[in-house]
Amino acid sequence: MNPLFLKISPPILESSFMSYVFFLFVAFIVYKINQKSNGFVQQKESRFNFRAEFILLTAQILKADGQVKQKELSFVFWFLEKEYGKAALKTNKNLLTKCLSKNYKLGKALKKIDFEQDTATKIQLVNYLVKIATIDGYLSTKEINVLTHICRGIDLSGVQLRSILAMHSFITEEQHQNKQKQYQKQKEYTPKSRLRSSYLVLGISSSASVPDIKKAYRKLVVLYHPDKTRHLSAQFQTEAKDKFLKVNEAYDLLKDKLNFK
Repeated sequence: MNPLFLKISPPILESSFMSYVFFLFVAFIVYKINQKSNGFVQQKESRFNFRAEFILLTAQILKADGQVKQKELSFVFWFLEKEYGKAALKTNKNLLTKCLSKNYKLGKALKKIDFEQDTATKIQLVNYLVKIATIDGYLSTKEINVLTHICRGIDLSGVQLRSILAMHSFITEEQHQNKQKQYQKQKEYTPKSRLRSSYLVLGISSSASVPDIKKAYRKLVVLYHPDKTRHLSAQFQTEAKDKFLKVNEAYDLLKDKLNFK
């Protein structure tokens, strides 16, 4: 071996090794900085990332029964400001006005949501839409039809829609037309109606077996669990927690009524 190589190589190798270590250290620091930065961006942007589609569906519910009610509109404006910020409110209002004034088809919007979002996010979206439709304590047949169409488009079943509806207080158009005295602006919960509502919330029939009740409960707990909505904004997380409690209340009532653990 060349003596000159033996004399020169150790310092060169030592220098190269130190450079390599320094490079790894710098790369690690840059990675951590980027990781924190990305975490901040994700936290800042952890909202419904389908704003145009979100506002389009909002408009469809607002005008479903042929009139845009001020109470519903005020709630939507409040929600849009909370969800996307005050700076974007004017832009979002303009987009909403445009969607209200024109008859856009929902096909592409529903396909995008169905393809990109998980079931827990879809359920929170429908909960929001139901809140708009029932904020005045009344749910029209046309609003139910639009909600059904939206659920089909994002692969949520009729059972899931009925479960969501059971968590809200309202009277239907049919109940209003029949002038049923037991229904008022808000539901009057008798033991019988609470039991019926509990079955609806869990998405099962009143003849369901105990194993079926437990199975339905476990599915809903997973979908409404707070961990499933951490990527969403604070108001959606709050709504999800409220619905999570309703699922547990329904299950506890059935446990007491049917006497199982």
